[in-house]
Amino acid sequence: MEEKVSTDSCSGYRPLAQTIASEGWRLWLLFALIFASYLISMPKTVMLEDDGLFIMSSYFLGIAHPPGYPLHTLIGHLFSQVPVGSVASRLHAMSGFFGALGCILVALISLQLLHSRTAAYAAALMLAWSPVYWSQSIIAEVYTLNSFFFLLILLLLLETVEYHRNHVDESAVFRKKLSIRVAAIAFIYGLSLTNHWPLMILGTTCFLIIAWPLRWEIANRFASVATCLLAGLTPYLWMYLYTPPPPAYSFMGPINNLTDLWFYISRQSYSSVDNSITAGIADKVLFAKFFASEAIMQLFPVGSLLAAIGFITQWKVIGKGTSLALLTGFITSSLLLIILLNFDSDELHRSFLKVYLLPAFSIIAIWSAVGIASTLKIAPRLLKYPNNKTIAYAILLLAPGSALIINLDKNFRHYDNWSIQYADALFSSLEKNTYLFTDTDATTGVIGYFHHIEKRRPDLTLMNSNGLLYSNRIVSPKIVNSKEREAVIENFLNTSSSNIEFTSEPDLSHGDIYNGLTYRVSFDLTRGQRIFQADSAHTVQYLIDLANSSAPETPWENLRHKELLHNAIPLFVNLHITKAIPTELSRTWIDIATQTLKGKLVLVYSLLGYNKPHEFGSISRLLENASKQLTNADKQERSLYYALLGKQLLTQQKTEKAKENLLRSINIWPHPARNIAFDELHRVYLSQGRESEFTALSASILEGSNSKTGITEQ
Repeated sequence: MEEKVSTDSCSGYRPLAQTIASEGWRLWLLFALIFASYLISMPKTVMLEDDGLFIMSSYFLGIAHPPGYPLHTLIGHLFSQVPVGSVASRLHAMSGFFGALGCILVALISLQLLHSRTAAYAAALMLAWSPVYWSQSIIAEVYTLNSFFFLLILLLLLETVEYHRNHVDESAVFRKKLSIRVAAIAFIYGLSLTNHWPLMILGTTCFLIIAWPLRWEIANRFASVATCLLAGLTPYLWMYLYTPPPPAYSFMGPINNLTDLWFYISRQSYSSVDNSITAGIADKVLFAKFFASEAIMQLFPVGSLLAAIGFITQWKVIGKGTSLALLTGFITSSLLLIILLNFDSDELHRSFLKVYLLPAFSIIAIWSAVGIASTLKIAPRLLKYPNNKTIAYAILLLAPGSALIINLDKNFRHYDNWSIQYADALFSSLEKNTYLFTDTDATTGVIGYFHHIEKRRPDLTLMNSNGLLYSNRIVSPKIVNSKEREAVIENFLNTSSSNIEFTSEPDLSHGDIYNGLTYRVSFDLTRGQRIFQADSAHTVQYLIDLANSSAPETPWENLRHKELLHNAIPLFVNLHITKAIPTELSRTWIDIATQTLKGKLVLVYSLLGYNKPHEFGSISRLLENASKQLTNADKQERSLYYALLGKQLLTQQKTEKAKENLLRSINIWPHPARNIAFDELHRVYLSQGRESEFTALSASILEGSNSKTGITEQ
């Protein structure tokens, strides 16, 4: 393989168009290889994350969740009309298409900076088969399109700066060409903001540093640059002017005025998601450590070493300006992002963060290219082996090959039917003409896809308890007060004669019947009352098969897998004690579901309210077993452990010791709505006639002064 790419001048500059022309068939082959690997590995049906939500918004030409992603919706609608495969696979192919293009851009950036085919193509393939980038290239998501724009602007800026540097004449032709280039970049940047503007804004510092030599040229053309940037934002204008045909799939409801448009674009509804009231500096430190480990694992093992070499040698190899820009882009797209986000450090939010980091991971791929170029330069001397071509082939084989082998299992999802099995079980458990309220993105997207696009169970009426996405909303998505939302749903329940079920635990004045997958409203029960009833053999068998199956490789399926098992523990405890199914079967299921700390704690919570004899052992012994898994647990699970310990001590009339553990639980995770320790502690203070003290304590905790409890985790 020819290693060096020739240039036109001693400065090393070669026009981008010339590079593309000379590399033509190689780039096409590289694109075909990467895109084919995505098509082969992508799932054929809907998946979790936001997959179903983006599929529906694209297919029905609706409005996706904030900030709306109008560009993704428009392009996605075109892909959804291709008459090949399922609708889901068409949108998955779109992510793969832009994912493959992003890898081509990495190759072109590397070629322009290094003039090394080995470095360029190896880096592109390593990025293509890195775990997170690959995972986002085979489902309907916005992150490969965002990475495509980030890398495209980076490439065009590098090319424009070099064009400016190597054409010192001030001819009219030069000025015109420069104006066109700058205007085109401004338009593309504006267009990129209509996909995922927060991530693009974070990457802007990288662009500004690279564009610094062009600052006066840009300033002199400010009017045209601003006009082109605004022109790139026109998909938002489409989002405002366009009226989706019925049924309108608009995530936060229709856009009737500029206030509604700003509500979408500014992501106001996600303020509580991006800023957890219980997150702190410790969470940011944990996220930084998590990011460091993920950064190492993206191109592991060969690519990680090469990227480290590239990071060290880049200042000499590609120059200080470009190196500073890459480093700044890397930091702002990762560490600054972690600082700005106020997430709790838990499994769910680590899954969120991973996909936000694709621009930073793309920069790591560019550093790996620099590392390869540096290695090819010094390796022959160090190894006293003059055949550079052999070393180049070895790198091309080992670096991408190791990434492919390591990440293939977790990203080969062609036969992934997790969502199909879940939907089959849920649909089979529902009576005819049921009103089904979904809640989370997982159930709303997955069940919505099968019902609205594949027309499964047309007799059902699918609704969302938060008024999201579906056009038949009875609740405004902008209602943030849970009591107000509950009142609207209660009114609907009282005027309906149909069977009504929820996919998540409802908070209503009526009780419910839980079958392992849904909660059916029962008007014969009052708030807090629940009957566990296995009314569908298919549902029970599904949950048994779920427990006996291997844990999914993908984070979101793994989370949902564990969530379903944990939610069903009280049901199987009831089935076991009442001998509704063979006791050996139910006990084996419970043993599997309680292998995790959360499972053990849910079992304890279930048995604390169970007054009949059982064979699961004492609560103290169960909690002691659970305590062995506390070391690496997330704070929510550690908090639940101490809350249950306090609850158990209350049953033993050990009030002061109970209070100590309840306060410890609150210190670990001071969430008044989701930590059961608050309610338990409230009852204690109420029984002692000290409710005012509890009110003051709660206020201090909500103000971030939870250290006033004086209790620390041991």
